[in-house]
Amino acid sequence: MNILHSFSILLNFKGWRKVLRSYKYDTEIVGDRRSDDIYHVLIECKTNVRGCIFIDNIQWVKERQKRFRTPYNPGIRGYYSDEDRAKEQFASWSIPLEEACKNDLDSLFIIKGKLLPILSGKMAPSKQLVDEQIANFAKYKIKETADGLCGKRITGDNLNEIQKILSIFSKYIYHTNDKNILNRFVVLAKHILDQGVAYGSHNRFSSDIKFAYSFRDFAPAICLIADKLTEELRTKLSDMLYWIHEHIGIRDPHSYSNISTDKIYVGCVQLITKNVFLYETNEERIRAMKLTKVYFEKFLIKSKGRCDGFKVDNTCFHHSTFYPHYLYALKELINALDTLKSTNFQIKPTGYEQLKKTVYLILVLCVNEKFSNGLCGRYPFNAYQILPGWSIKRLVYLRGDIYGDNQFDRELAMAYNNLTLTNNSFPFLKYRPEEGFWQVNYGPLAIYRKDDWAITIKGLTSKLWGAEIYPNENRFGKYQSYGSIDLRYINRENGHSIEGFNWNFVPGTTTKVLPFHQLNPNSQRYDEYLYKDYDFVGSLRFKSIGNSILGRVDQHGEVGMFAMDFRQNEGENYEKNDYFTFRKSVIAIDGKIFVVVTNLYFKHNHQLVTTIFQLDLNGENVIVNDEKLKKEWNGEGYWILDNFSTGYILSEGNHLCVKHSEQISPHHSGNEEEEEEEEEEEENDEDS
Repeated sequence: MNILHSFSILLNFKGWRKVLRSYKYDTEIVGDRRSDDIYHVLIECKTNVRGCIFIDNIQWVKERQKRFRTPYNPGIRGYYSDEDRAKEQFASWSIPLEEACKNDLDSLFIIKGKLLPILSGKMAPSKQLVDEQIANFAKYKIKETADGLCGKRITGDNLNEIQKILSIFSKYIYHTNDKNILNRFVVLAKHILDQGVAYGSHNRFSSDIKFAYSFRDFAPAICLIADKLTEELRTKLSDMLYWIHEHIGIRDPHSYSNISTDKIYVGCVQLITKNVFLYETNEERIRAMKLTKVYFEKFLIKSKGRCDGFKVDNTCFHHSTFYPHYLYALKELINALDTLKSTNFQIKPTGYEQLKKTVYLILVLCVNEKFSNGLCGRYPFNAYQILPGWSIKRLVYLRGDIYGDNQFDRELAMAYNNLTLTNNSFPFLKYRPEEGFWQVNYGPLAIYRKDDWAITIKGLTSKLWGAEIYPNENRFGKYQSYGSIDLRYINRENGHSIEGFNWNFVPGTTTKVLPFHQLNPNSQRYDEYLYKDYDFVGSLRFKSIGNSILGRVDQHGEVGMFAMDFRQNEGENYEKNDYFTFRKSVIAIDGKIFVVVTNLYFKHNHQLVTTIFQLDLNGENVIVNDEKLKKEWNGEGYWILDNFSTGYILSEGNHLCVKHSEQISPHHSGNEEEEEEEEEEEENDEDS
């Protein structure tokens, strides 16, 4: 048999590891030959090496996975093998160990004092709870053999159960020093390592983000009783924790080109915890904390292109666009910085100012603790504010610690009151409406606020998606950023809900009315972009207000405009070759908005509409030309008052259709049977 391709793996470990090779990149082209078939696979072991190698769970064809070089798999190449990961895996410490000074030692003491009560809880878990976890531990049937440990396989499916066992055991050990429970903890920890959940494994953030997310509670359990473990076991567990959440890279934070918001969310508080509890000496802990400070500051500088992180207009990207509902990383970062209060390891004021500006922008966009549905990503009508009031308060009071003057952030506190029209969080400050027009071109969007209402105008480009569609989420959300105009009143009902919402009629958008099955893309995953190179979408403020929070990025004015040059990108996921274009302009001035749609062109015989509003039934009538609407209006109309008291004026020559009826539509997951066409109406007023 001729060997056409081979690769090496370093066996410098005990236990299981995942070996991942790419047929596409490693074996598809050998010499001048290209083949789509594998005929023979030979696994060969050198005869001069003693020991046994076990091979399990071979899968020849799997869905594409992220492939990063690991210490035992150095020859890997192909997609996703970028330099950041290689640098991170083999990074050396960028600063030397230094003798610990008193201030640094005091800082470690302060951090431990804050974290320990959180890790341990106030008292030991109950005997009933411990007994339940003993029973769960027994199900893994772990026993020692000549080759190591043998027991139930560790997978992503049972990680949550294992985390709970370790968490309850560690708290009980901390409070009672129970040796039998400690022995069970050690056996389970060794089994986890033996199963390949260890340093050098494929189970790490970039390769398996779901695994990393499910791994969040391991660190607190291990850190709490680290001093009761042998040095060998503690070192292996420490290496595992730093590896899986990819925190080895803090050894040289400057090697990062950008830092994922997922990593900040999952690991920034845990990183501090690991630093102060897992390293052997104070000198090592202090070095790690100094570099963690740099790591946080690195995250808080501007990032390039569509990478995660902060942009020049104070947006913050996740999933390649501005996705405020998904920025819960900022809440965790605020928690981490609060943990660093009164220590030598706090970030610089420049980092604080960037965080403050982005938090302010998020507050501007949020009404009644929710974002516009155009910003929902893949969570229709469920885009909640990710920064609760207590998190804003923490940030406000962090300012004095970071600047060293003990002064709270009066600007941000006042803005919070003004934008929410309450003073529940800062009762010592009055409030008045925060008004004006904000241009947010990395959105791409604009927001206009006046008195007690706010309007969000949302578009998309060929580079910045407008809807995120997942296998069971937002299947009909294609239109949510087609120039949507979302009006909401502060601290009152707005009539926006998902129940019965007709996905064809998104307020403010110009759309083709399609059967629901045609709104559902053919693929499992789909992001809605415009046609290639259609990127003229943006907003511009006029009459600058000189917002002191936003500083030199002057994006806040009294009035402004939004414009979008639109061409639909159908591709293979929807109706083929459907040429659909328009241009939309929105002017916001004097408490009004003026909307103009021009250059409309489309093929096929679908109805084309521009939707004005779609609202819940609330017992009130819609008024058209001074006439209370009972059921439906179909014809010319010039003046409208919806059932939530918002007024609209149409120019002459437009055909107006208003329906006042109950409606039914499919659930956004796409899992429900599609209703008959005549039932595809919703419990909403609909005007288009």
